[in-house]
Amino acid sequence: MNRTFSIIAPHFPKFKTDDWFAWFHVKLVTLLPSFSAVMLKNATSDINCTNYHVVVSGMAKAFPSISSQGQEEITDVMVGYLKKSVSVINTPVCRQGIQSDAQWLEKNLGPFSTRAKYSDLKVFNISGVAVVENLSPKQKAELILDPDSNALENENIVREVFTSLTESPDTEQLSQFFQAYSDINKQRNITIVENPAVRDIILNLTLTALAPEFEDFGPEDYKLWFQVYLVTVMASLHPGSLAVIPSNISCASYAAMYEIIFLKSKVRHFGFCTMSKCGFRQVTKMCVFFPQTHWPRAKFENPATAAFTGCEIKQRVTQGDIRTYCKETLVDEDLVCAAVDGSQLQQTVSMGISSEALCNFTITAHACSSATHLTADNLATLMKCSLESQTTYPVEVWTLLFQKASSALDQALESFATMAPNNSNPSLSHALEALGQVRIASFSQAQLQSVSFVSSWFMTNIRPFLASSSPNFLFCLSSKNFSCDTYRTVGSKQWLEANFGAYSGFATLRDLQALNPNFSSAEALSVLTPAQVAQLTLSSGALNDTDQIDHVFERLEEGNALENVDEFLEELTANGKVGYI
Repeated sequence: MNRTFSIIAPHFPKFKTDDWFAWFHVKLVTLLPSFSAVMLKNATSDINCTNYHVVVSGMAKAFPSISSQGQEEITDVMVGYLKKSVSVINTPVCRQGIQSDAQWLEKNLGPFSTRAKYSDLKVFNISGVAVVENLSPKQKAELILDPDSNALENENIVREVFTSLTESPDTEQLSQFFQAYSDINKQRNITIVENPAVRDIILNLTLTALAPEFEDFGPEDYKLWFQVYLVTVMASLHPGSLAVIPSNISCASYAAMYEIIFLKSKVRHFGFCTMSKCGFRQVTKMCVFFPQTHWPRAKFENPATAAFTGCEIKQRVTQGDIRTYCKETLVDEDLVCAAVDGSQLQQTVSMGISSEALCNFTITAHACSSATHLTADNLATLMKCSLESQTTYPVEVWTLLFQKASSALDQALESFATMAPNNSNPSLSHALEALGQVRIASFSQAQLQSVSFVSSWFMTNIRPFLASSSPNFLFCLSSKNFSCDTYRTVGSKQWLEANFGAYSGFATLRDLQALNPNFSSAEALSVLTPAQVAQLTLSSGALNDTDQIDHVFERLEEGNALENVDEFLEELTANGKVGYI
């Protein structure tokens, strides 16, 4: 984005509305998540409201992919522009199609309005009540506690705000609201909501919304909600309010919840007892309990048995799911070799086995032998013969073979890589699965992060197998913490120039790679067209590699940089090939 911006920024003063739209809605769309506040301030420094609205609507599409800090910084720039333009921003020409406060926010800030300070929205005479559905949880907290809104004395406002929070499909909105709400209360030293009706609405709607989640709450969750978030409305608590709390929560959760009820609320009709059986190093806990008609005393006989069993079950289920998708094949040698007569192979080996004789025996026969004859050269030859014969063997057979020939395996793979083609072959799929179990599964963290090590394995040792990857192999591979920089291709720009000359620009990158599997687009970067550079960027992982992107833009800056970037971005965004970067 930085390199692109430096090229197009000098042209901003000449931009017309169509130009702003072309760049912010088409050409730059995949780069806008990296469009910084400084860039936006530059772009909007001398722009009319019509073009500003075009820029805002373009930036709005990238909003979900922009970092939180980036969203806030961009919002500050937008608010600054609006404040600077306050004398004209509400004139008829700038309010075309705007009939309400909600539409004004959408037109002038888009989704960035949720990142603005509520006090800034008030500057533009925006009614918080009128736009409550457009406010962020933090802004809703600011609205509720804004003295000018008088919301804490207005049941309708509070009900509307909490209904929007509790009915939102985003389950995190309620907790985000209370985080801001409790922070503001602490700053203003607000300890209780004085209006009983408003207090009841806040507590009852919140507890009802939380009811499905209480089952998974731990002690810290109860402590957070009952001792921090809901502390200003606890005076409205009554026995019926807690009917939504599960009866089998742990003693630690009881203690966290009831401490605030007993010590700080104005609730009556609650007793308290000392529950020595709650344990925790035999320290006696004080806890309040419901009348026995709701939670009979029998519930407290052994509360430890109810503590956190759900978490343990959830973990087991999750681990079970992983085993289901990343299948590990267990090898039973007795079962694999039950029908194998190894005497003939053993006799042949004892007399000295040739390459020709080696391939007269099946992979299963070799796997079920002592495998002492399987040198690196012999193993490579055996794999080549298997490939040529198109015979498919089970993963168990390949695994057993590779386990027995483990000491010669790495060198054998290197040799085999010089013999085998790159195209997919079903006979290699199970062999690759076995290699995943025998070798890749045992890679250390240091090896997984080593560019030279991983490149050696994937560009040489198992290169012939990769075109035959199974879904299970890929799923297991995706769980490994590989470095993004370990995959590289090989080739030369000389090949491109020698075989295509000036016509190379009419071929796609895929065409070139199909014609020459060893073609290195990275090495030939200087002779690729901007469109081919875009194809390389999409296929090589360069979008996540700053070094590669630097090389890309060094190429684009050769010649007419603006035309090159234009062609590059057109190809990059064609047919939805890439989402936000």
